[in-house]
Amino acid sequence: MADLKYIMQGFQEDINFFDEIKEVLEKDDFTSVWILTAFINEHAIYNLMPSIKKSKADISFIIGIRNNVSTYQALECLINTNVSVFVFDTARVESIFHAKVVAGSGLTTAKIICGSANITTGGLVNNIEAGIISKLNLECEADKKFWTEVKEYIDNIIYNYPKNVKKISEEMEINELFKQGLVVDENQRRLRSNFSGEDKTS
Repeated sequence: MADLKYIMQGFQEDINFFDEIKEVLEKDDFTSVWILTAFINEHAIYNLMPSIKKSKADISFIIGIRNNVSTYQALECLINTNVSVFVFDTARVESIFHAKVVAGSGLTTAKIICGSANITTGGLVNNIEAGIISKLNLECEADKKFWTEVKEYIDNIIYNYPKNVKKISEEMEINELFKQGLVVDENQRRLRSNFSGEDKTS
């Protein structure tokens, strides 16, 4: 039977999504890990990178774009590691890919984190975020059925929406996303956020 835990980041120092995701990535008997996120930035990936490199699992990211948040640098960081990277573009500014799920499995156990946290610095540590963590025993029929349903939903995202989901593995593909305005440059964002002057021409 599933072991369920509710967490709310931001109220207790030792509770955060970063540690929970690290645990999924580093679990020795997990063979597959899927990370679905609406937004992603480089600093979050940099902090997760030791766990990504340590992981024995096949890791796949599904990342929302065309949202003015997900960044060129984060995608570049990921494609330079041994993970699979998929980007999800709804092609509509009024409706974005907004899922936040981390799911890992081995032969007998699985773990699912489903909540409000994106793979960003705020989402992993700084923001007030909430979620449910399910630890599944795949030798239990009900848990196995639930896991199968979750995995089918993830597979459907990857394989059933070819017009919206694209696997990327080269920097030229990220360049094209940037040219189309589908990802942002963190360096340009920092310049904007650091500018404190007033417009004297108005």
